[in-house]
Amino acid sequence: MKTLCYFSSYFESDEIPYYVRFYLDELCLQCEQVIFITNEKKLSASSQLFLENKKIELLPVKNEGYDFGMWTKALAVYPPDAYDRLILANDSCILFRSLGKALKTMEEQKWEYAGLLDSNEISYHIQSYFLVIRQNAFPVIKAYLEQQDFAHSMQDAIHRFEVGLSAAMIQHQHTIGAVFSRKDAGVIRNESYAGIAELIREGFPVIKRKILYDSFSRKERISLIRAGIELVPGDYMNQIKVISKEEQTSFDVEKLYKEIGETFYPLRWGWDKLYARIYQSIRKRIK
Repeated sequence: MKTLCYFSSYFESDEIPYYVRFYLDELCLQCEQVIFITNEKKLSASSQLFLENKKIELLPVKNEGYDFGMWTKALAVYPPDAYDRLILANDSCILFRSLGKALKTMEEQKWEYAGLLDSNEISYHIQSYFLVIRQNAFPVIKAYLEQQDFAHSMQDAIHRFEVGLSAAMIQHQHTIGAVFSRKDAGVIRNESYAGIAELIREGFPVIKRKILYDSFSRKERISLIRAGIELVPGDYMNQIKVISKEEQTSFDVEKLYKEIGETFYPLRWGWDKLYARIYQSIRKRIK
């Protein structure tokens, strides 16, 4: 299927991070055209060369409206009409496996609006960090995005766009689904965090960047602890390292270690488990 991808990314340096480059590499294998949407800034010479060599179109935009704001702007500049499907992806997740199996499943199921993972939180919806829309559903997504103003907060983005788009697709009788579905799990929680260990064992190709970078806000961390969820970055890094070796992927865990270590020192020195235990003992008072 002829595929166009809008990939939204936000980073402060002038260098495209390794995990973003790896994701873009994989998307180039799966798509005829990739549009790299990022906040306005001058990229380094090596980053510009990377995009040129991969024939990735760069679309620098004002940082507003979160990922859906970036995707809406890409929609106006690079319309998807000549393509069979459109992928909406972002850098909130780190890709460490091929997307081939997931995309094949979506094609076999003939879902018109699909993703890697669904959720029962708020109301049933497809999580929006990786979405695949078939051509016959393009009019719905274009009309929906063009009629909305930009999201003013993350919660607003989740309610109006992530949940709202799934509802709009269902309303217009488009089939929706997720490769790793938890629709009938009988629990209401965000499986991207609470169920990530099980998902990875099942073949899930991505992990939330916040887990590896330990970049949770205070409120998020309290919620995780209250729910009894322990997310120790080193454990998942080791798991990804084993997967990369067993499945012979090209993902370079050492490069990721180096990048994360520049901001999250406990992981660099192997202290992340101790760090997590200290947090747990401190937060016991809030239960």
